[in-house]
Amino acid sequence: MSMMRLTATGELDLPDEVGEAERRWQRLLTAELGDPVRARLVRLAGDGLFLAALTGAPPTAAEVEQLLDHLGLRPGDERVGS
Repeated sequence: MSMMRLTATGELDLPDEVGEAERRWQRLLTAELGDPVRARLVRLAGDGLFLAALTGAPPTAAEVEQLLDHLGLRPGDERVGS
């Protein structure tokens, strides 16, 4: 919701802990996926899924499965953690 406020007003008033949590999450994803750009894409997709669930109907299980397939985020996928 703060990001929507930023878009509307140009002001962002998040506590420092929020930024640190985002950076920590990015580091964890990068370590798991082995690629910082791919990790950012996964993080942003997750943020979008969360926002969609907050503002309307959440994505269906089938839609999430399609995203996982497209991003190659299945157990055993050589792109995960390589």
